[in-house]
Amino acid sequence: MGVNNIPISNALKKVTEKHVKDLCTKKKTSVIKGMKPKAKQEKPFDASLVLKDDGSIGFEFAKNNC
Repeated sequence: MGVNNIPISNALKKVTEKHVKDLCTKKKTSVIKGMKPKAKQEKPFDASLVLKDDGSIGFEFAKNNC
């Protein structure tokens, strides 16, 4: 399968097969570093992807990004 670009809210990041598997089975990925916001003036951030009950994907931000 390789890596995929998954558009999430206002960010884009290549994720691995393991990230996709974890998202589907555990409803959360490990922290993905360097997520790039679509807005070019924003800085990259670190966050886990979370599968919400309604099927949408959200972020759980790393503690050092507060």
